[in-house]
Amino acid sequence: MNINAADNSNNIFASRKFLLHNRMSNDALGPFNWQELVELARSGNLNTENRIADIRTPDNWLKVADTPLVFELPLSVEEPRYMPIEKKPFRLSNRTTDYLKLLLIGNLLIGSLLLLIAINPMSLMFLLALAVIYNVALAWILLFLLPPY
Repeated sequence: MNINAADNSNNIFASRKFLLHNRMSNDALGPFNWQELVELARSGNLNTENRIADIRTPDNWLKVADTPLVFELPLSVEEPRYMPIEKKPFRLSNRTTDYLKLLLIGNLLIGSLLLLIAINPMSLMFLLALAVIYNVALAWILLFLLPPY
């Protein structure tokens, strides 16, 4: 990572002056030197969508993303695919224990309905269908539809 983005010895832009495009009034702000642009970028007041122009070519507006050395990292390195990612440590999934808990609780609730509405054989068939649908749906949702957690 380039820690000293505005180092004058290596920066060809250090001696130049730049204009900053004002979107509201469509005019130029500035002139700013390179160090001021870097400080604006670090403070968050200048982002990659803002436009700047060299004072010698005021009609040539470039996005800040297309100009090197304003931000500390080059634009290609700022992309998420190049950022270092910490690997999460492996941990066992709670999916099996969650499945067993929901299976037990759901079937106990369905079984308790047996005491409340088991009046005739037809209601027993509906309870049996409810138990089958619940168990199949629980397995399908918890083991196949949900992403690993």
